[in-house]
Parts: sequence; C-alpha cells; structure tokens
Amino acid sequence: MKVVWAFGISLLAAFYISSAMVVGWAESSEKVTEFEPVSLEDASYIDLMDEINRLMSVQPADIEDAETAKETFDRFENMVRGLVKINDLETAAKLANHARKLFPDQVRTAFLAGWVKGLEGNHKEAIDLLLEGLGEKTDILPDPDSTTQSEIKTTLAGFLIESGNAEEAVTYLKELTQDESAGALAHYLAGLAYHQTGDAYQCAKSYKQALQIDENLASPNDYLVYAWAEDKLNRPKRSDSILDKGIERFPMEPGLYFNRAANHEVMGSSREAFYDYQMEMLVGGEASAFSEEAQKRINKILSIQAKLPSPDKDLMNVAFYIKAHEQLANIDPAQFEDEAALKKQYERMDSYLDKVLEGVREPHPFLIYLKAERLMEKESYDQAVNWLEKATEDFPGQVLFEMKLAQVYAKQGKQEKSEKLIREAQLAAPDHWIVRETLGPNQTQLTEQGLGADF
Repeated sequence: MKVVWAFGISLLAAFYISSAMVVGWAESSEKVTEFEPVSLEDASYIDLMDEINRLMSVQPADIEDAETAKETFDRFENMVRGLVKINDLETAAKLANHARKLFPDQVRTAFLAGWVKGLEGNHKEAIDLLLEGLGEKTDILPDPDSTTQSEIKTTLAGFLIESGNAEEAVTYLKELTQDESAGALAHYLAGLAYHQTGDAYQCAKSYKQALQIDENLASPNDYLVYAWAEDKLNRPKRSDSILDKGIERFPMEPGLYFNRAANHEVMGSSREAFYDYQMEMLVGGEASAFSEEAQKRINKILSIQAKLPSPDKDLMNVAFYIKAHEQLANIDPAQFEDEAALKKQYERMDSYLDKVLEGVREPHPFLIYLKAERLMEKESYDQAVNWLEKATEDFPGQVLFEMKLAQVYAKQGKQEKSEKLIREAQLAAPDHWIVRETLGPNQTQLTEQGLGADF
C-alpha cells in the first residue's frame, strides 16, 4: 500500500508542485562559488545611487586594459548580487544588461544577465542567454576553475525545471553531480528534476546528498517530495524520518502532519496517525483543504477501531475525551440542576486524557495541546505554564503552544512575556487562526494596555 501524498490530491497538486519552484534556489546561486555579495542593507541611499550611476555611465572607451576590465566587472557583479539580495531586480537587470553590452561575448556577463532574467521570471530569455554563455569566451574576464561555467549549468538546469523541461535539466545536473565537489544546489535541483521525471531512486539520492550539505535549501514541499520518493521505494520508515525533520523545521506548515499521518497508517500506527491528523487540523485551521481530508481520515480510523475486538486503548480514550469535551462545552453549568453529577462528568472526561498521559514519557504535541487547553479552562494557570513552557522548548516554532502560553501569561499578569510571544507569533504566522483569535477581531498591533482583559 502506498501513501496518497497530499500534493497529489486534486487542487493541491498545483500549489505544492509550484511551491517547490519558488523556494529561492536561484537567489541562492552564489552558494555555488566563494563569492560574497556586497551588503547593501546598511548602505546610504546616496552612496548606493552614486555607485549605480557610475556603473551605468561606464563606456567601452573607459576600459583601458585587462586589469580595468576585471575590476569594472567585479564592481558590476558585486552590485548586481547585492541588489538581488534586497530584491531590487529592476536595477539589478539594468546593471547586468549594461555589463553584457560592455563585455558582449564573455561567460561571466552571460551568466549575470541570464541569472537576473530568470529571477524576473523571463525564463526563455534567461535560458537562451545561459546557453550562449556555455560557448563564450574568458579572455577578457577570466573564469578560474570554470566556476562561472558551473554556475551557468546549475542555474540553467534550475530554469529548465521551472519551465517544465526536467529531462533536459538532468543532462546538465548529471555532469555537475558526478563531481565530488558538487555543491548542495546541484544535488537539490537534481532532486526536483528527478521528481518531475518520476525517477524516485535518483530523486531520493539527490535530496539526501543536498540536505546533508545544506539543509537550509529545503522548503516544506521538498520534505514532501523527498518522502514521496522514499515511499515509492517502499521505505516508509525513511519517509517517516524525513517528515519528522520537515515538521521540526516547519511546524506550522499545512500538509506535513497530514502526510506523516498517512505514512503512519501505512505502517499500521493508527494512534500516531490519529494524533497527527488532529494536529493537521490545528495547524491548518478550518480553511485548509488538508483539514477537511484529515477529519475524514480521523472518522475512518475511529470507525475501524470501533469494530476491532481489541481497539487501541489510548486512541479510544483520547477520542472519548474529545467527544465528552465537545458535549460538556455545550452545557451551561448554571442551568444544570445536579452540580455533583456535572462534576463527575468532568472528572470522568479528565480521566480519559490523564490515563493516556500517565503512560507516555514524551507526549505527542496533540496531547500536550489538549492538556494545556484543559488546564486553562480549569484556571490552573501555574500547571498550564509548566506544560506550555516545556512544550515551547521541545517544539520550537510551534505557534499553537506559544500563543496558548501567551494567553496564560496574560492571565497571570505577565504582560511583557505575553506580548513578546505574541509579537514573535505575528512575525512567524500572522494569518494563523490562533494568532487572530488571540488578538481579537481588530487584528491590530498590541497596545500599551496589554491583552489580559481580552482573554
């Protein structure tokens, strides 16, 4: 049985495949070389414009000898790469094109102009320029160790992949990755290309090599593609470890928990699948297409468990807790005549979750979320803080825990701690439902009065 990977589900296909193409590989092309682009973030506007104007005014007659040629182009390249880093592609393109006119048949100018064209989205022109560069000269602008040639092939392959020509890209990437000194980017792009061509073995091999060199290249989608390749090779345990890493790096990304849950189902781990599908709904919220599918799979798991002679006790206890919690949430204690009976119902509900937690050393994030939420309902804020502070340490970047902790801090009057967490969450996941819920309907910045009264 194979996992039905999320990016293969109808409308989600286009989103996930395209997201792999815009992860920023092209902006990272300087990783192919030792070149360090100039930092323009701290440069004054006047100094920056002066240097740009000086470069744009350079004419062929100004380039007197080989040394001047090299120094001039180095200034162009330095500025172009710096402008790309601050996303000023328009100015970067003007400079790259001017450099190309000054040195029209040189490998290095072909790369620079083609690279920026591709970043602007002009893939056809970029590919044409880069192909020209493969056969151009290095007499005026030397290319030591053919570094720029490698950059051209790597970048060309990337734009070919983005243009849907993965098979052609593979021809360049094979050559590049055969070199033991090949950088992470070449292996990474090979992973994307082999995924498009359906070669699961080479896809998995390429991703493994790329992420061993530079894990930061990977987007959330890359972990899905990598896990897909391992699944195709009937290696679900490897898929699972890959998705573990994806969730660790991108804990708020919809789809990762869903795919890990599906993988758990394949491995026969219904309980872990159940927990992961629940986390998917918390991470994605109601608007996510994954959440709808996750709920269907949760229902299916529960239906199967109910028919088993020996269902999973922990799974069913958590399910009983969730159901009881939903039922009791609709009861107004003030209108409930028998307070003792109502108290017993709450105690019974709590016992379901506590039984499960007592039997595990490292609770699943979903169980932690349920426990913290319940402690907050009971106004047991000190206990809630203990659970949530540990959760934020164990699962960094998990905004669900950070926002719950912010709410508890506010209840305790710890406004500074609360506001710090909320500001961080606003930056990490500004549109997430729990951030909106915490800030309230106005969705404004935190006020000096604090948030305690809003919770």
